[in-house]
Amino acid sequence: MDNIFETASRNKVRFSGVRGNLSVEDLWDLSFQQLDDMYAGLDEVAQKDGVKHLMDECREDDGTALKMALIERVFTVKVEERNAQKQRAEDRAALKRLMEIKARNKNAAEEELDPVALDAMISELKQKLS
Repeated sequence: MDNIFETASRNKVRFSGVRGNLSVEDLWDLSFQQLDDMYAGLDEVAQKDGVKHLMDECREDDGTALKMALIERVFTVKVEERNAQKQRAEDRAALKRLMEIKARNKNAAEEELDPVALDAMISELKQKLS
């Protein structure tokens, strides 16, 4: 199963869930809990299928393993996206904190300037603005 999504689309894989029949792309709209519940249900079916029967070779593959792999992949990608979004939010907050610290440090440095240097800077800025 190199590309499970290609295999799924070629086989027109459908899932039956609480919202009726779902296509592979519908999996992306499900919550983590819904994906987990569907996976558990398929795993239960797979466990029952683990029992050997004489008719095993005559039965058609119902695609349980493929369905489980699809759900697992969607779940994993959604977790990665959620973690990346959380990391971006943490990075934005850290950047904001650092910018605030930098601004405070700049203000503190300016407040420590001697009056002669302040007068020179004020004069320079007045000339630029006029």
